[in-house]
Amino acid sequence: MRVAHDQAGFTLVELLVATAVSGLLLALAVTITFQTTSVTMSSSADITASEDIKLAVRPFIRDLRMAQSSNLVDGADPIDQLILDWTSWYDESGELSAVEYHCEYVLLEGEGKIERKLWKHYDSKHPGDPTSVSTHGKYISDIEFSRVGQLVTVTISSSPEDREETEETMSYQISMRVMEDPQQ
Repeated sequence: MRVAHDQAGFTLVELLVATAVSGLLLALAVTITFQTTSVTMSSSADITASEDIKLAVRPFIRDLRMAQSSNLVDGADPIDQLILDWTSWYDESGELSAVEYHCEYVLLEGEGKIERKLWKHYDSKHPGDPTSVSTHGKYISDIEFSRVGQLVTVTISSSPEDREETEETMSYQISMRVMEDPQQ
């Protein structure tokens, strides 16, 4: 009698090797997917932080270019609040008419926003309520203002959804304009 050695199927060793190789390939695929997702999320947070800062700084640029005075001491350490004053010598219709402005910027702690209060026709003895109040930014985590001469430095940090590892910080230097009194 003859015993046939042609068997269909796999041996136990072949199955174990195939399972081990499949497990390694699956682990590699999961690792690559996780790393790709992490990099994408980090890049997205960086872009969000940069855009948040760019949008938040726009009103500073406009107001600082108009400002004739501020609460910033020349050469002093940075502070976290900005106060600006200026006189617009022409009204909305273009007529010569001095209008006093007062503007205050402050970071709203825990809210990720910068509050801008503006007084038009400002009288320091009777300031009254601001003419307008607006907020800027969504994820602002820190802000600092400093001045050297007429050059003001605004440093803003943004951390989307409190992700400190993706905090973005940008600095802007804006020159305050010294405006002359056209009535003199």
